[in-house]
Amino acid sequence: MGNQENINTVFGTRDEMSSLFGIAKISPGIGCLLNDAWSVGASLAVTYASVKQKFFPDTSVGEQFAGYKLDDATSLKAGFKLGVQYRVNPSLTLAATYTEKTKLPLTGGKLDANFSGLGLGVVRYDNASIKGLALPREIALGVAFKPSQDWLLSFKLNWINWSDAIKTVTLRASRPDNALAPAVFQIVTPGDWKDQWVFASGLAYNWDEKTTLYAGHNYGRNPVPVQNSSPLLAAILEHHVTLGVARKINAQWQLSGGFEYLLPVKENFSNPLFGDAQLRNEALFLHLMISRRW
Repeated sequence: MGNQENINTVFGTRDEMSSLFGIAKISPGIGCLLNDAWSVGASLAVTYASVKQKFFPDTSVGEQFAGYKLDDATSLKAGFKLGVQYRVNPSLTLAATYTEKTKLPLTGGKLDANFSGLGLGVVRYDNASIKGLALPREIALGVAFKPSQDWLLSFKLNWINWSDAIKTVTLRASRPDNALAPAVFQIVTPGDWKDQWVFASGLAYNWDEKTTLYAGHNYGRNPVPVQNSSPLLAAILEHHVTLGVARKINAQWQLSGGFEYLLPVKENFSNPLFGDAQLRNEALFLHLMISRRW
């Protein structure tokens, strides 16, 4: 996500806050042409996720607040996607996909909690986890139209089931190295994300027999309720712009890559820990894929 230093906290201190949440996904897939009109496909998504957080680690206010630092909580889970495609005629194709929800319980982390306000100093917890995060269930419908041999226009409507994926997020740590510290360190954060409709459009152009250029844009309204906004999970991005290229290596193999830019967005919010604050967010992603035809 991001990192902020030298922040004025509501407790009258100046401290640091950061949240680094990373996801790597490997998605082997297979497709089958049933006849001249119908095709089906499926893919297995193996997802690895990790998180590191610092939440005012140098701040401790009696029993009211204890800052913390979380390291190395990870998750490895599998999910799947199914798809079907119908070719109406050489110029028009319809398609639909279903993606199953993938829970991402992040476990095996270490957490340092600052209990200086209680006279205990920094306490290490050896069993830290974050529960309540998931990649959402998705249903997508698409249409592709070829006005000519070299050009392709596409449009997609995507329903994302965030309301079932992010409800309540719980940070929990146990096994402290100080017997006088609380046996369990726990923070429960409300999520209550809303389902999201995403509208996407794309353009493809065959530069030559081996090279295809791509461009696209999609929009989905921010799924995070204003009252539950937090810099630690600031998924408030709405507009995505993409540019890509695909190159045929030979008759079987193809290499594809592209950039995805999430345009800057901001949102004002207020809660007891941050006071009146503003989230600002943008992101840039690199995508690479290699595929083979049989």
